[in-house]
Amino acid sequence: WDPLPALGKVAALVPEDADVGRVGNLRVNEALALLQVGDVDQAAAALKAVPSAVSGERWQELETWKLDAQARVALTRADFDEADVLLAELAQVAETYGSLQMLWRARLGRATLLQGQGAREAALEAYREAEELLDLHLLTVPLGQGRAEWLGSHVRGTQTLISLLLEGGDTAQALQVAQRARRRFIRSVARVHRVDALDDDARADLAALRSDLDQQRLAQTATHRDLPLPERMADALGAGLAILREPPEPGPGPSAPPRPGELRLVYTSAPSGWWGFAQTHGSVHVARLDVPDGGIGRLSGQRLTDLLLSPFAVDLRASQRLVVQPSDDLASVDFHALPFDGAPLVARLPVAYSLDLQRSPAHAEGEVLAVIDTLPDSRPLPGARAVAGRLVELVPEARTLRGA
Repeated sequence: WDPLPALGKVAALVPEDADVGRVGNLRVNEALALLQVGDVDQAAAALKAVPSAVSGERWQELETWKLDAQARVALTRADFDEADVLLAELAQVAETYGSLQMLWRARLGRATLLQGQGAREAALEAYREAEELLDLHLLTVPLGQGRAEWLGSHVRGTQTLISLLLEGGDTAQALQVAQRARRRFIRSVARVHRVDALDDDARADLAALRSDLDQQRLAQTATHRDLPLPERMADALGAGLAILREPPEPGPGPSAPPRPGELRLVYTSAPSGWWGFAQTHGSVHVARLDVPDGGIGRLSGQRLTDLLLSPFAVDLRASQRLVVQPSDDLASVDFHALPFDGAPLVARLPVAYSLDLQRSPAHAEGEVLAVIDTLPDSRPLPGARAVAGRLVELVPEARTLRGA
């Protein structure tokens, strides 16, 4: 999507005697749009047109975006000394202003700079630091519409980190990063539903907490000013998780390995292409997937098998159970139905789909309702009632709603 036509229409509505804030906002957004379409020289010109009065405490948010755009121009031009100065200033303003978003952008820019300078190990550490901020920042992002788009715009650092790890042969670390990014996305979707389920008092508590975060009152208090921004925000974000009854993200460490005899398949995309990971109880294998130009969405049947399963055929034939953790375009693929060795994959071994999330704390109140085959005109799945009956046995206090 090219945002420049829309910005042109907005610019036409700005009067010549507009205040410096409106002019500065327009020019910074114009520069960001030009960077998005790859016109670095015009972006630099737009930034030079930002009024000099747009600086200082009154314009801190706009100033951070200006610094970010200037740093991106310098990085694109491989002017690493200039980028270094701008990114340091961006990080300092972000700390003072209390913006996790812009501190993340400063860390990502630093990682990009180090990568451009060929400092691979330092770049890896900087990308990891940027990843740490994403989980913390996620709770401050507005709920509902726009959250998925926000996550989509923040995958660049994650994907680059995965590519760098794979280039260095660190397959296990690359798998950890891919799994954590997938959990982050699923948690963000689940969080919307958690908010929908809050009672009025809890919803009011969460709104008050978000108001504090939005106004940066917590970040600006003198008692916390000597602490790094993530530490200043951690208590408030922890309170938000408590309101939502959401377990904290376990951290950057690895997920528990598969059980003996179990195979876990994880798929992810990166700047270097699509990758698949096959993890057993004692090993991790990786394969680059030869995705056609038209994408995965147009493939079916044997072509999907060749792409997704064939690279791991030896592991599949040696396993007793398969757990799949798909993402992106693969979320709708019925792996269990893919042909493998002349039959659907599920005929060879059980296939499960995993969210890879921690269990939520048990609720102290409320009751369980089991809804079993209630649509009168629907055709029940074979064995659905038997499975539902077994689940009810496991939760004997559940109320049951059954169809005819």
